[in-house]
Amino acid sequence: MAELQAQLRAAKEAAAAELRDARRQADAKLLEGEKALAALRAERLQLKEAALSHEEAALEAQEEAEALQAKADEATEALAQVRLEAEMQAQLKQEMQAALEAEEQPLQP
Repeated sequence: MAELQAQLRAAKEAAAAELRDARRQADAKLLEGEKALAALRAERLQLKEAALSHEEAALEAQEEAEALQAKADEATEALAQVRLEAEMQAQLKQEMQAALEAEEQPLQP
């Protein structure tokens, strides 16, 4: 009977030791999982920050493009105004030359 109790005690101690080892292994795996999750969250945060940075840069580039387009539109409008004035001056010059030529021609009866 004493031998049976010793065997039972030894079996209980072995089972308890196995249970402790299994708990340690489970705790270690849980810790690894939590570390991996923290690493993934950190990477996700970095990706979000990078995306926001790129979005900000894209918005700045768009604003610059719009400003350049506005300047180009102003330049195009100014060029059209200069061309119109040049055409008007050319037309006025032609009219003045025609008037001068008409004055210089002798009156014919």
